[in-house]
Amino acid sequence: MNTTVKDRISADLQEAGIDISDSTFSIKIGADGQVSVDGIQDHAMKQKIENVLSKYSDELMDIYFCTDSKIQELSDKEKYLLQAAVDVGKFLYKASGGSVSLGDLSVENTAIHGLPKTLDDLLNNPGDNLTYQDYASDIREILAYNRTQHKDIMSGLNVQFVIADGTFQIKD
Repeated sequence: MNTTVKDRISADLQEAGIDISDSTFSIKIGADGQVSVDGIQDHAMKQKIENVLSKYSDELMDIYFCTDSKIQELSDKEKYLLQAAVDVGKFLYKASGGSVSLGDLSVENTAIHGLPKTLDDLLNNPGDNLTYQDYASDIREILAYNRTQHKDIMSGLNVQFVIADGTFQIKD
């Protein structure tokens, strides 16, 4: 794992009053970027750890994408779609307050369905806004892949790390 990220996480955890040098727990990062921790019984400590790690979810996700053997076996197109699905998932989570995910959407005649009104307007009529054009294009492409390949591009995504005695590792 990238030493500088590990060192910054360790420093932030220590600053929050958490010593992980003799702790063992697992970290899971959802497609929406949300971090959850398993293996910590103390709820307050678990919450503190999740709060610290949430600042690093993008970097941890990037490390996972670069080093996980299953992701490395994907085609370039599948890697692109998987990364796009993660990015779209984070966007939908933030923009909808967690009420809409990629799995809630469908496409019919290029129109994206299943969006709240505000997002519907932004993504189905993005005008000259390239960011929303890109999100809409990615949603259409991801859903087309899922339909034609009869599998969800996200089904293989299982971003997990283990911290054991202060050492960070990708969980197999």
